[in-house]
Amino acid sequence: MSTIARKHVDLIVKNGFCVTSDSAHPQIPSGSIAIEGGVIVSTGPNDLVAEQFIANDTIDANGAIVHAGFIDPHVHLTSTGFHAFGLDALALTGSTYSDLKCATDEKITSALAAAFSVAMLRKGFTFFAEAGTVFETDAMADALTACGVRALVAAPYAWDDLSVMRASAPGLIASNILDRAPANLNRSIKACEQELKRNTNPSVLVQGFVCIYGEGSASDELIVGAKTLANEHDTIFNEHLGYLTASYAVECEKFGMSGVRRLQRLNALDNLTTLTHLNAISATDAEILVAEGANAIWCPLNILQRALFLTNENQQISLFRRGVPVAIAVDTLLSFPLGSPALGASLLAEILRQPLSGSDILCMQTLHAARCLGFDSRVGSITVGKRADIVIRAMGDITQAPVALPGNLLGVSASSMPVDTVIVDGRVIMRGGRATIIDEQSVLCEAKRQRKRLLRRAGFD
Repeated sequence: MSTIARKHVDLIVKNGFCVTSDSAHPQIPSGSIAIEGGVIVSTGPNDLVAEQFIANDTIDANGAIVHAGFIDPHVHLTSTGFHAFGLDALALTGSTYSDLKCATDEKITSALAAAFSVAMLRKGFTFFAEAGTVFETDAMADALTACGVRALVAAPYAWDDLSVMRASAPGLIASNILDRAPANLNRSIKACEQELKRNTNPSVLVQGFVCIYGEGSASDELIVGAKTLANEHDTIFNEHLGYLTASYAVECEKFGMSGVRRLQRLNALDNLTTLTHLNAISATDAEILVAEGANAIWCPLNILQRALFLTNENQQISLFRRGVPVAIAVDTLLSFPLGSPALGASLLAEILRQPLSGSDILCMQTLHAARCLGFDSRVGSITVGKRADIVIRAMGDITQAPVALPGNLLGVSASSMPVDTVIVDGRVIMRGGRATIIDEQSVLCEAKRQRKRLLRRAGFD
């Protein structure tokens, strides 16, 4: 009797309860994943994968949950070193969040990026997008690459008209930020072009995308120019929109229409457009987003913290129910820990009487998050042909062992579940709960040292 020779692959993850975020095969109990060249080449029951493949390295998940790496599509990196400081506490010092963000240098940014990478791995995140507020983008990209995580970076403070922000949120504009990032059309477009040069090699972990600051801070010319760049490079166009009711109202008054309607008029809404926040938009705006096929990033903890659910229409869950890709994000770590938006989304959904399942929230951290960043064909699910960004959890106690639907547990409570192994692009970068390619203690010590420097430079002495 003839036998079929097994194919050699780089890595097999076996004996996992695989939660794939792939609607065709959402769960594979007692499942295995074969990986070759950074790509998932097979998934299925243990015995089937074992019959077909033999690996140079095998990781036994021992029945733990295995899932696609989480993605946070909107993070202000500089906040990483100041978790629990809080915006209100910061205001009492006499300095501002803007003072922190514009007092960085390459050493500070590199250290904070490395430290954030460790935080990501420990929470099961493999990919994030920085929200266009880091000046030393090359230093950030180099540090993230050295740590083995995936990221998108954007031009710092792409804006050219600050009249709306001065009228509605002047605290967001510090003179020292304008020294480093003048409100200028040509500077902003050139900075966006510069970040897109990263994408010449599509295999690199850290790439560029087009992110303008938004909140009414862009002229029509900047919006059109930035969106044109994004289309030419087949990447996402992103901006903050509708964060505060006051800003949205001033924007409507200035332009004679809502921010969403303005983007539609400028032909800047399509499936490569992702808008962050949308706290203040109307039902009419939501209709436009559905019709145009845009994407949305939702920061539920901001809404809870500011009690915006009491005054705004809160369209994000409705958008999700109507087929709009909606991702959840932490925004700033000053107030919220990485991973906590999942619980925030669950609580806010109950307050709004628009309940979300844990599996819904899992989707917002995996496949929909990948879609919001234009990466859903590459990551966001455990699917044959996609890059192997995979997390293996550890079951520390009974609350971390699923009763029936592990997707529900992952969606809401993953931030409290320990991580054993992280794989990014097929490379094992955490195993046994420890990073494999960097010295975590050295990273932490350097980040703390550079944080002190940043505080001094920002005038917090």
